[in-house]
Amino acid sequence: MLLDFSKFTTKIATNFKGKLIGKDEFGNKYYESKKLNIQGRKRRWVVYSGLVEPTKIPPIWFAWSHYMTDEPLEDETKDWYKPHLPNTTGTVHAYEYKPQDDTNYQAWKPE
Repeated sequence: MLLDFSKFTTKIATNFKGKLIGKDEFGNKYYESKKLNIQGRKRRWVVYSGLVEPTKIPPIWFAWSHYMTDEPLEDETKDWYKPHLPNTTGTVHAYEYKPQDDTNYQAWKPE
């Protein structure tokens, strides 16, 4: 019940105090406050779609959300870029080491 109330209050605060800047391929929405804070800049935040997972933020939005750029970067996708993937640790997509049967292997022994 507390979680639902928290989501509700976040949504209300976002609608009143935030301006939607953009959305990424994962469905995350990026907001900026309408007013300047004490430091003289606008606060920036993310409303995640689904599970709150910070590794779902692509590099172009990461730079914007951390004040590295004033505007979100252009998505300059090159054919050699790999698509951004969130951290898969603890999921079924996590890397699993599978040892191979190597009969030529001999453990090193100090002399």
